[in-house]
Amino acid sequence: MLKLLFLVSCLVPLALCYPYYPSTCYSKVLVKAQEVNHLAAYVKSAPAVSTCVAHLPAFHVDVHNGCVMYKMRRYISLVDGLRLHRCAYSAELRRLGSNLKQLHLIMRDRCHGDLAYTGYDCAALEH
Repeated sequence: MLKLLFLVSCLVPLALCYPYYPSTCYSKVLVKAQEVNHLAAYVKSAPAVSTCVAHLPAFHVDVHNGCVMYKMRRYISLVDGLRLHRCAYSAELRRLGSNLKQLHLIMRDRCHGDLAYTGYDCAALEH
């Protein structure tokens, strides 16, 4: 009991003095974009759904590219259009579609004024 009390008395001050930086809208977008990029690459290479998504173009989310919103809307509609195929109901594709929609919503509504686009190159998003 004494060891536990000592441990708690040592950890509480450390936890209280640890600097807490709340995540900004920009940092949330960066994290979500990285997650979508990894998930899109995984879905393209996953054997369970690779035949279903073979016709989908490669897609890379670059939040600094002004063309990203247009390409994201287009990719969301392509992923939603896969519902005609049986493999569209796989967990990977549903997760990719929902993450894309969440990222699009965050960028469109919540972070609209916080994002600064440094370029407008639509071809760079398809590699």
